Amino acid sequence: MMRELSRSWLGGENNPREGEASRSKEIYLGDLWLSIGSIGDALAYYQTALGQAGEACEEMRIGLVKRIAECLRRQAKLQDALEFLDSVMDGFTSKGRRSVIAEKVKILCLIGKYGEAASICNQLLADGPDSGDDPEIYLVMGQIMARTCRWRKAILCFEHAAGTAAMNGDRSLVGKAFNNLGIVYKNLCAFDESAKFLSRAIRIDRDLKDEAGLAVKLLNLSITLYKQGDLAAAIEAVEECLPIARRLSLKRTELLATISKARIEGLRGNLEIAQPLIAQVLAKEDVDPRTKCIAYEVASELAAQRGEYRKAINKALKGLEALPADALDVKGELMSRLASFYLKGGDKAKARSWVKRAYDVATQAGDLYEVARCLRTMAAIFRAQGSYLGRAEKLFRKMKARFELAITLHQLARRQGKHSKRRINLLKRAILLYRRCSATRNEVDALCDLAISYAEIGRFERALTCLGEGETLVPSGAHRVSILCARRSIDAQMARAISLGMFSELPRQSIMDSLKIGLKAEGIAFARIVDGDRLEMIEVVGISRCAAMALLESALKSHLNPFVTTDLASLAPDCQTHEIGLAVAIKIQPKPGGIVGIFWKDAVLSKTPLTALAVKGCYSVLKLLPDLQRALAGPLPVTFPICLAGIVTADTAFKRILLSLRKIASGSANVLITGETGTGKDLIARAIHLLSDRRDKPFVAQNCAALPEHLLESELFGHRAGSFTGARQTKPGLLEIADGGSFFLDEIGDLSPAMQAKLLRAIESKEIRRVGDTVVRPVNARFLSATNKDLEVAVEKGEFRRDLYYRLNVVSIHIPPLRNRRVDIPILAQLFLSRFARKFNKVVKGFSQDGLSYLLRQSWPGNVRQLENEVEKALTVAEENSWITSEQFRSLDGGFAPLVSRRSLKEELRSIEKQRIISVLEHCDWNKTHAARMLGGISRPALIAKMKRLGIPLRRVA
Repeated sequence: MMRELSRSWLGGENNPREGEASRSKEIYLGDLWLSIGSIGDALAYYQTALGQAGEACEEMRIGLVKRIAECLRRQAKLQDALEFLDSVMDGFTSKGRRSVIAEKVKILCLIGKYGEAASICNQLLADGPDSGDDPEIYLVMGQIMARTCRWRKAILCFEHAAGTAAMNGDRSLVGKAFNNLGIVYKNLCAFDESAKFLSRAIRIDRDLKDEAGLAVKLLNLSITLYKQGDLAAAIEAVEECLPIARRLSLKRTELLATISKARIEGLRGNLEIAQPLIAQVLAKEDVDPRTKCIAYEVASELAAQRGEYRKAINKALKGLEALPADALDVKGELMSRLASFYLKGGDKAKARSWVKRAYDVATQAGDLYEVARCLRTMAAIFRAQGSYLGRAEKLFRKMKARFELAITLHQLARRQGKHSKRRINLLKRAILLYRRCSATRNEVDALCDLAISYAEIGRFERALTCLGEGETLVPSGAHRVSILCARRSIDAQMARAISLGMFSELPRQSIMDSLKIGLKAEGIAFARIVDGDRLEMIEVVGISRCAAMALLESALKSHLNPFVTTDLASLAPDCQTHEIGLAVAIKIQPKPGGIVGIFWKDAVLSKTPLTALAVKGCYSVLKLLPDLQRALAGPLPVTFPICLAGIVTADTAFKRILLSLRKIASGSANVLITGETGTGKDLIARAIHLLSDRRDKPFVAQNCAALPEHLLESELFGHRAGSFTGARQTKPGLLEIADGGSFFLDEIGDLSPAMQAKLLRAIESKEIRRVGDTVVRPVNARFLSATNKDLEVAVEKGEFRRDLYYRLNVVSIHIPPLRNRRVDIPILAQLFLSRFARKFNKVVKGFSQDGLSYLLRQSWPGNVRQLENEVEKALTVAEENSWITSEQFRSLDGGFAPLVSRRSLKEELRSIEKQRIISVLEHCDWNKTHAARMLGGISRPALIAKMKRLGIPLRRVA
């Protein structure tokens, strides 16, 4: 309708328009339609204006030719554009012809005919003296050099074009030259330099309000940021580019931006977004060959992420078939992808062939990015794995390609030994890089690997903390599978680590899980024999209740013990039992009697003789006979112990507390943790921090009873140089250091009234002022407090401020003492024993029944901390390869006498100092500089000297 109104304004279609004014109006209206993206209308006006131009000014006609070529290019009608340029070329002088030929060369580059474009440009430069100063010719020449991977020559051409255009005052052409320089530096993997030129080009287009050019440059910037590993910034750039390209009908730019968005979303793990985008591009017919090849490349990557390697290979091969011969950069990428797909699909011979070809093409093109990716693939194919991965790591580090560096470090970690500290360090570095790149899928996989590595060395609390982090990143979806697999592996290792023979009483579920894991069985069934001829099913794991009952009833009727069958389907025809190859039922005769059924898959039976499996099952069940009988007699099953952030428990009440921590951590309310000394209040505080959104920020702890008032104020709020005697330099307070994180105030009940008022003001205003300073500084820390006192009583007595109490006690957690959760005593004792045995490199068999009974009878006034100390002492005096009995505990200081010690005052102080330093080091993750600051501001060398004197290792002992 607007077009009809425009024609009416010009005098109507039947009214012929002549003269310069009429042409100007046609051009103006064409520019107007082009600016809003109506390419067809703009093209019609430009063609009309060109038809009326006749012998008008050549500069005007050249401008119209360029506009018409641009419209055809935006519509992706590249062949039509070439035919149009050839048809009008003869109507211009030599200078005008050069401009038209420059347009033609641009179209040839887009089609992929780089050889023909290069020969035309060489002819132009040789034709006349004035052509050498034409910045547009050098711009096109640079594009040809870049497409054929002659990078240095391309840079010289673009720099010459930018300099000449700047002298001519043509800022638009300067922006185009900067854009091309950015692309060249991106292909040379100098990503910082590339981002710098592209950002300058974007600023020029924003100033000139050139939205078409802006869209192209935003697309190029997104590709650079993606290769740099900044996926979040890359997606922002491409999201800004897409609506501009759609509005202006920049079809090729829109297609490339869609492909780029699909690739980035795929890397971020959002396959449900990426797949429809790439399918939309591939469904289009009028797509130039180079764009089609890139689309096939991204489609193959997405298929590989879904595990469809055959489909990924087919997509990559289609891309190679459609590829222009001179496009070495895309050719190297497609060959590299093919090699990795064949490798993952299990065809090493083809993978080897393709990776060698990809490496040669990438080297010829000077594409270090693809060279490094080829080296990483070679590491998985050839024997010299460490060498290839090491070279790839150096290249990605040099390029500052964070995402690819993280993948390389992740692969290096997987090639280390399971018990290697280097493996853990590499995984930590990879996780940090994945996090910076917003690569959630890869971060979750690395967290799972880190969790398994921690479990391998017995640090189950850290393992489960890593899994918890992974679960917060992917509460649902496909990545959940890797977390479930890791959790299953860690559960199995925990079951092996916690020996079945060390408890006086075992929960039923624990026996079931341990038997199933130890026997590598598909399922376990557990039933009680009632009245001699009736079964009461108690527990079934891994198999249907129907199939389990069929086996156990057959065993009960039979006189055979054990009862063995390889045809469970005939015993349970109504149940799905076709995969079960062997079933064994073992009767437990002593009262109370019961039956245990064990079920193995057919695949396991094919690898292990039937007799061996049956004997192994019988032996394992008979070995556990006392525990099985106790479990059969027990009322209800108790769940397996859980472990979270260093806290292990099987107590039902304490489990509810641990399971509530994730919900508490998700908020920002202050938390007050109460409980007796040694119950683990600091561990609860650290768990809340690790499970919260603040986990990447500092966790700072301060014991309020450890320092006098004037020093505590300086420690919390900091001080200015010269504010008091000894304040030689300005020092930030712990509250400043904890900004954005969590601040843990231990023994808050020992805070003086004056400090209570100052702390209340800091909590209410979220501002602090250093001692002796006038500057007010904002702080944003979550306050976690702990005390072993009854603060409500202290408030009633006037010893603690009521307003501060309500500020701190928004959420309250009370930790039960160890004597109220005796089921945890043997579990904790075994974990402490394993930890100290590794630390002192000493082998013991474990706790005897007598030793565990002795521990269970104690009242434990010092709670978990006291239990830990006593286990360490007992291990110290125990003989190598012996059991720890009650004698080892009785031989120390006359048994349990926590209140009356036979040690001297000096020894007591030494023990307290050692325990305090170790506790602070654990809080600081053994960072001695931070620990020295928390220990009253002593120097790092002084702390190291104290550690040597007290016999504390300088590094954390695994």
